[in-house]
Order: sequence, then C-alpha cells, then structure tokens
Amino acid sequence: MTAMLSANLWHTSMLAVSVVLGLQASVAPASASFQIAAGTEAYAAQCAACHGGDLSGSNHAPALKGAVFRTAWAEKPSRLLYSRIISTMPLTDPGTLAPKMVLDITTFILSVNKQLIPESGYQKADELNSIPIKRVD
Repeated sequence: MTAMLSANLWHTSMLAVSVVLGLQASVAPASASFQIAAGTEAYAAQCAACHGGDLSGSNHAPALKGAVFRTAWAEKPSRLLYSRIISTMPLTDPGTLAPKMVLDITTFILSVNKQLIPESGYQKADELNSIPIKRVD
C-alpha cells in the first residue's frame, strides 16, 4: 500500500513538473504515463541545461519540440533519435546515459511532439525501429 501511494505521488509530481515547464505531453495510459514522467525527470536532470527546460533549444543545442524538430526528424525512425541521444549525450560526457534512461527521455520527447505512444510505453529500443516520427502540427 505504501509503495503504491509512493508511486502515485511520484507520478503526480512528474506530471506537475511537466505542467510547470509548460510541456504538454500527449495523454497516455498508465505504463506509458509512468515512462513519460520518468523521461520528464531525466530530461530535466540531463538535457534541460542545453536544450532548455521547455525543449525549445538554445544557441548551442537544437530544439527538441515543435515544427522545426518534426521537420528535421520527419519520417525518420524514432530509433535514430534514441541512437543520437545514447551515443552523443550528454555533451559533457557522451555515451554515459543508461539505456533505460535514454528510452524514457526519447519517449518523453516523442510525446511532447504529439507522437503516439503505445499503452505499455516502450520496453526496448528496438521497438522504435519501425516507428517513424510524424509531422504532426
């Protein structure tokens, strides 16, 4: 019971972080929601300093949301985004992020960009191979 309450509190906190950051992830069922929340937290800790708390980018890092992002990544497999993150990020220590963390961050970025996330979320990076990033406005 305590673990369930703790998980619910954590999930609620992560959703609040998204709201505070002004991020609107697509609505997703439980497992995907937890993955998106974990990705939100990991993004804030690992990516936001360069890419912006709201994913809008900076002079030194590209935007990870919006039309520019979706145009650059349109029809490319989502796995390419995962691969880019896991092999080149963080810029100060490339390749050091855990695969699960990168999968959560990738799922979060996809959700912010209005990509459909399966109810169960993504369990393995290979699942992203056949999922193209759509140009959704």
